[in-house]
Amino acid sequence: MRDKARIRKFCDEFAKLWEEKAPDMRFGQMIVCLNKAVDMPRHDIFNLEEDEMIEVVRRFFSNEYKKFMQDKSELRDALTDRWKSFMNKLQYNDESDDFNLQGFKKLFIDTWQYFIDTLDDFGINNADLPMICCITEFTCHSSFLQCIKNSEFYVCIALAKALLFGLEQPLYGRFNGDFYNGYLFVEEFNRCVSEVHISNFESYFNALS
Repeated sequence: MRDKARIRKFCDEFAKLWEEKAPDMRFGQMIVCLNKAVDMPRHDIFNLEEDEMIEVVRRFFSNEYKKFMQDKSELRDALTDRWKSFMNKLQYNDESDDFNLQGFKKLFIDTWQYFIDTLDDFGINNADLPMICCITEFTCHSSFLQCIKNSEFYVCIALAKALLFGLEQPLYGRFNGDFYNGYLFVEEFNRCVSEVHISNFESYFNALS
């Protein structure tokens, strides 16, 4: 049986940190946010013992964690701006202009890695929605561009669709892995789905295109 003394000890330190660091926060707000303060996405506070949980609480209120969240926010905003810029060029430039294939591949990988690092069981952060809207807009781009091979452009769209699918169902696993472990499942054509890991993205893209 667990020692009852742990309850008062935990509550006393929790109350002290709450009062000193974030008195304006609501209790429910903290409980939801604490799950994000666990060291890795997808980890859950449900199974933590009180001595482990207080470490999460301390991290949540630390300056290091505040900086981590700020850096993550800045990365998200930068990625969103890159997607918006990419879509503006795609929509308003003449068909003869260059499609920056290498730039797209770099943007895609950076975005994929960002979501692997930040997504959790509670779903997509509302702040991520503008970036997701840009990716969705790209997947709906119906016309092929003169400056890129149709096959390569199709692969770009197929991968973007796979990324969106992974965001919808991050716990959904096929074959050997799931989204959290860096896997996407790309529908190449009707009823043909391939498993792609972030580490072999480049070779997959080249082979398929």
